[in-house]
Amino acid sequence: MPLSVTAYRVLVALVLLLSVLTAIVLGRVHGAPVAVGPFDHYRCSTGDRSGGEGVFRVLSTTNYLAQTFADHLCASDRIAARFEAVDISWQPREQLTTRQLARQHFHLLWNRQRVLKGLLSNYDRFYDSVQKTPDYSVYWLSNGDTPRLTAGYFAGKRVGLIQDSQSQSSFQQPMGQLQAAGITLSDRQLHFFADRRALYQAFAEGRIDLMSGIKWVGEQEVPPERRLAIAENLPTGRWFLSRSLAADVEFRCALLAQMDVFKGLYAHIDPTFEPAHGECPP
Repeated sequence: MPLSVTAYRVLVALVLLLSVLTAIVLGRVHGAPVAVGPFDHYRCSTGDRSGGEGVFRVLSTTNYLAQTFADHLCASDRIAARFEAVDISWQPREQLTTRQLARQHFHLLWNRQRVLKGLLSNYDRFYDSVQKTPDYSVYWLSNGDTPRLTAGYFAGKRVGLIQDSQSQSSFQQPMGQLQAAGITLSDRQLHFFADRRALYQAFAEGRIDLMSGIKWVGEQEVPPERRLAIAENLPTGRWFLSRSLAADVEFRCALLAQMDVFKGLYAHIDPTFEPAHGECPP
């Protein structure tokens, strides 16, 4: 029996309504926010070899090679004998607290002695210096022309910096040089980035005209005609190990062996630099 016009219209309306409801449900499923972890750390597991002492916490000043370093630590049998996981952070230096140092929250950290001493005058009761990192020079790096320290040159330039007021190379030194030269940048000219990787990407994509740092941007050396010296022979800092672990010589040596992943970075900073291994075999 054929449907009446009214029944047909009702049926069509029901089909359309069902389609709309289905689309809404599917849209909610696919559009639901996914919980993600913070973007300033990376964690890996040491597997079934763990000695069960929890997480080995590392604090670096940069995300460059951070994941690689953590993965090397997780692959080390000696590290795994004590810890079930490795967590490396690259939060800004200004977020490090006195309480974290006193409690040895981080087992290993890369920083400058003056920063640690400013936070905790007797920091050396809690941490041992295990390796010095090379001194370096800081430059203005240009995306196309030859940088000059004049107000005319910097006028209208988009300048990229790291959002870390404790950074020598990407905040303190460049801003200090501009202030000493009487050069003022507008807020629109200053572009701050969460980490060096984001800064490098913006530079490579031409979203900023200038940035400060060492003469290498990732794996590319910026030619001399596109850089201007800001400061020379600045300390990058040292690696410090918690005294709760420093007495374990085998652990210390295993740690220093894995830190060789930074040799390429150190060579970019100073080609003559050779990281020391103390009493451990190189």
